[in-house]
Amino acid sequence: MRKCDLEFEEAENIKLGHTPVEKHKKTVEEIFTSVCTQWILEIKKSLDLYQANYPDQPLEKILLSGGGSKVSGLDAYIHAETGVAVELFNTFGSMVSVDKKIDPSYLGTVAPEMAIATGIAIRPTPV
Repeated sequence: MRKCDLEFEEAENIKLGHTPVEKHKKTVEEIFTSVCTQWILEIKKSLDLYQANYPDQPLEKILLSGGGSKVSGLDAYIHAETGVAVELFNTFGSMVSVDKKIDPSYLGTVAPEMAIATGIAIRPTPV
């Protein structure tokens, strides 16, 4: 927002890939690379730790969740940097919903952000 002098909604739409970058392309690419490089370093540390502990069980994929997982191009960037398949986590993938009560496209939009809330909601109530 600040670096490109944008309103929140416009910056959010660029971040999510809903609005073309065009005149702010260089700045957005610099921000993306800077932030994602830090994320990649942390992901690679986790991958190295996993591989050290489970050398006979290769990692098949990385599941992304949370609001940051919806950043346009992040999944492809992580795949390119790690060589591991990447997909967005669909919190509601194995749940049944009634389309007349809740819009399926809305569920698809918020699914990556709802992992923790859904886990809390479905856990057993302590007796």
